[in-house]
Amino acid sequence: MHQIEGEIAVLEARTSSPLGEKERDQLMRLGADLDLAWSHPAATSATRKRIVRAAWRDDCFWSTWR
Repeated sequence: MHQIEGEIAVLEARTSSPLGEKERDQLMRLGADLDLAWSHPAATSATRKRIVRAAWRDDCFWSTWR
């Protein structure tokens, strides 16, 4: 049990902290240009994965679809 709790603590420590208001606002503005970011010639599959993962984790994104 203690081992699992220790592993969970390590994973939680690796998790990035929530965005501040300034960073969130910047991302929301960038989100308006999501199509541009997604289809940009320099966008790689890794870039697109990051976009999807960021959108998936952001409750703000999902609240607009509810």
